[in-house]
Amino acid sequence: MTTWEKIKYEYAKGGSAIRQIIMINLGVFVFTILVGVVATLGGFKPSELLEYFYTPSNLGKLLIRPWTIVTSVFFHSGFWHILGNMILLYFIGRVLEDFMESGKVWRIFLYGGIAGAALFVFSFNVFPVFEEVKSYKKLLGASGGVTAIIAATGVYLPRYVVRPFGLFNVEMRWIAL
Repeated sequence: MTTWEKIKYEYAKGGSAIRQIIMINLGVFVFTILVGVVATLGGFKPSELLEYFYTPSNLGKLLIRPWTIVTSVFFHSGFWHILGNMILLYFIGRVLEDFMESGKVWRIFLYGGIAGAALFVFSFNVFPVFEEVKSYKKLLGASGGVTAIIAATGVYLPRYVVRPFGLFNVEMRWIAL
């Protein structure tokens, strides 16, 4: 079995949405690293290419790059950024996935990411405090989708008890809050 066949098998195994989301995020993270290497060797900045995947706060740029509302959900700014998001997604998302079908978990994640991007763009274009930076700020990361998974778990399973680090019991509604 080739490496690509193994990856395809792992992606489809069990139909786990959380596993699929994590694998896509990790794949995109590796892609980002490769773009960085190629860009550096080619003599240009990786951000010049990668900015076409990040949601811009500038409405003019967003109108010519509407796909970024979805693609930015899978890009991360660094190792600690992706690690934090994927750990939260893994531990909380597995709980939700035990009680909900994978398709719904995928929709919650994607709609949460899109809602996060919409809130980002709205905030930067409505609140005067962002006036000086709205022309160049950009959004990336799965935090909106992960937050939606956490909130959905807290709403769908409010009395479900988890034991963070084996130290104490806490209900999901308090984690979501």
